[in-house]
Amino acid sequence: MTIEVDVIDSGLSDDLLKTATQYCLFDELQNFNPDLRQSNRMHYKYADPLMETILLQLKPLIEKRINKVIYPTYSYYRVYRNNGTLDRHLDRESCEISASLSIGHNLNDPWPLFMGDQKIYLKPGELVLYPGCDLPHWRDRLQCDSNQYCVQGFFHYVSSDGPYLDFIFDKREGIGYPSNYKNYIVRK
Repeated sequence: MTIEVDVIDSGLSDDLLKTATQYCLFDELQNFNPDLRQSNRMHYKYADPLMETILLQLKPLIEKRINKVIYPTYSYYRVYRNNGTLDRHLDRESCEISASLSIGHNLNDPWPLFMGDQKIYLKPGELVLYPGCDLPHWRDRLQCDSNQYCVQGFFHYVSSDGPYLDFIFDKREGIGYPSNYKNYIVRK
């Protein structure tokens, strides 16, 4: 299955995006969890209940856009701050179909997401669909003031007729359940 890089409007309301942004920033304050693997110690959370809800909300939109039945695997969000990066990588099997959503930011300048040879700029509420397992993607170092942020959500799915059906729900009991995520390796 081949999906193309595609930037679309998520259809999520401004109120929901603002609420989700503030929620993630409060979570960063209360439960700071540094990503030691890919993003220079930026706060992240796997399978957060709000993000899992958005994962399910985005599913029909993505199915319609790619004209395929898909199954959700997992959600993830990250709060990027000054010096944040995203290492160049390929996603693991649970990310056959990936969507990166700009939830919110207060940056002065757009901060691109690189996908292969493309530079993608997302406004809050926009998402980019891409083949996570097949397309290298990354972000260069963010240069901003210490009070600035970029909140990004990641929503992953597998195709109903693809090779990764064993990864439905990311091998959890279902969406919303905690994970054994740390047992998986991101491919460089």
